[in-house]
Amino acid sequence: MVAGAGLLTLSDAVSKHLAQSYAIGQVICLRQLAAFVFILPYVMSVTGLGALRVVNRAGQLLRALYFVAGSWLIVWSLSLLPISIVTVVLFTSPIFVALFSMPILGERVAARQWIAIAAGFAGVTLIVRPAGGLTW
Repeated sequence: MVAGAGLLTLSDAVSKHLAQSYAIGQVICLRQLAAFVFILPYVMSVTGLGALRVVNRAGQLLRALYFVAGSWLIVWSLSLLPISIVTVVLFTSPIFVALFSMPILGERVAARQWIAIAAGFAGVTLIVRPAGGLTW
């Protein structure tokens, strides 16, 4: 888990650096190529290439469009904002997943789940310190 978090942070830092000199599409391509280098051997060793077979083409196309849009927005934000701010904003995703799971999927989010989401977000905000050197 620590290695994964470190690699994600490294990826964001490299993307921020590259976005200063290269087009966002090129940075996204490099990010996904780097991820593919790690994912392909894992898939081949654990499940085989059959696991990559597409079952629902329309769903995969929609998912791909959302993924490219999200990746573009992340790299764009990294080019404009400090990494700490982008990290905190990205860690708001559990809040939005819980919020939208109720009306879209009809799921119930219990009070203890909201507490866990809030505690996790507070912990990330405390560790990342998006305000930089400012003290509260």
